[in-house]
Amino acid sequence: MQNNLPKITVVTVTYNAEQYLEQTIKSVIEQDYPNIEYIVIDGASSDGTVDIIKKYEKYITYWISEPDSGIYDAMNKGIDVATGEWINFMNAGDSFALNNVLNKIFSKTYNSDVLYSNSYYVNKDFQVIGEHEVKELESFFTSEMPFIHQSTFIKKNIISKSIFRTDYKLASDFDLFCKLYIQKYKFEYLPNVKIAKFLVGGIHTFNMVKYTSEALNSLITEYSDTEFLINNLSVIKSFEKYSNESLNLFPTILSSVLLNIEKTINSYNKVALYGYGLFGRLIYSQYFDKINLIIDKSISNKNIHLPIVNLQNIKNYDFDVILISLINKEKSVIEDLIKNGIPRDKIIYINLKDILNT
Repeated sequence: MQNNLPKITVVTVTYNAEQYLEQTIKSVIEQDYPNIEYIVIDGASSDGTVDIIKKYEKYITYWISEPDSGIYDAMNKGIDVATGEWINFMNAGDSFALNNVLNKIFSKTYNSDVLYSNSYYVNKDFQVIGEHEVKELESFFTSEMPFIHQSTFIKKNIISKSIFRTDYKLASDFDLFCKLYIQKYKFEYLPNVKIAKFLVGGIHTFNMVKYTSEALNSLITEYSDTEFLINNLSVIKSFEKYSNESLNLFPTILSSVLLNIEKTINSYNKVALYGYGLFGRLIYSQYFDKINLIIDKSISNKNIHLPIVNLQNIKNYDFDVILISLINKEKSVIEDLIKNGIPRDKIIYINLKDILNT
């Protein structure tokens, strides 16, 4: 330790990110914390990324530029060479929220295994456009990350035993933290600090279907109480009603259903989405260019730049069709829509029974 402070390893993974990398590097090396190990893993970039790394080489403990099999393979390389007590992954485009973040956190000691906190969202110009507040850790059981990995610190001796799955392309961070939670490792929320600024628009944002499929697969694989998952994950519960397939095949089934939705939704230009639960969010994430209205009485999401209305107000908006995302509730929803003046031929829904039996 230096000055009795734990060594903190910060790993930055990058590939052809010259537009964003310098901001990330500066946010690390300008920390006023005296005991940082900084590792940069580049995937053999063909742009100016390596030149930027060399520009700051004297501040970087270790760096390498070589081909890898994806972001999680690169993050595992960082774990392999890390020697700090705690590890944080601050990848290209992301940054620490302030220059005193590490000092503020590690001025005290912890008996926990994972530290986590809130974050900011930033755009490509690094302007703050919103805040990401952590969710309850039980969110793991709805296939959602309670926090973003940039705003976490994990003990090196723990992550060295776990590492990231390289067969996953989008949800290996969910997989790792979910497994640690299921295995009863100790998580600690830091309420008085926002750790990271997270660059929106990355691969997770536009591949929500694959991300959710991988995350659900982790839950199904790692959590032994499958009855709990079926009863508490409405999407799984709905699919199980119509299919005798193994629960382990659920992600594949989900993808098939979403492909069927794509064929339907592409027939329209303006779609009103009824319901914004897990399945509704999946549909919106994939077909946001078609959806111009969300009908849901219980949400208020600053990240949705669409009208969110209740049932009584939908006649005031223009749409070609209403797509119901609430599985197993279609009959009552259709009745309510018709009572509110919506013609039956402007209402569509997901017929799981027909899809899964084809």
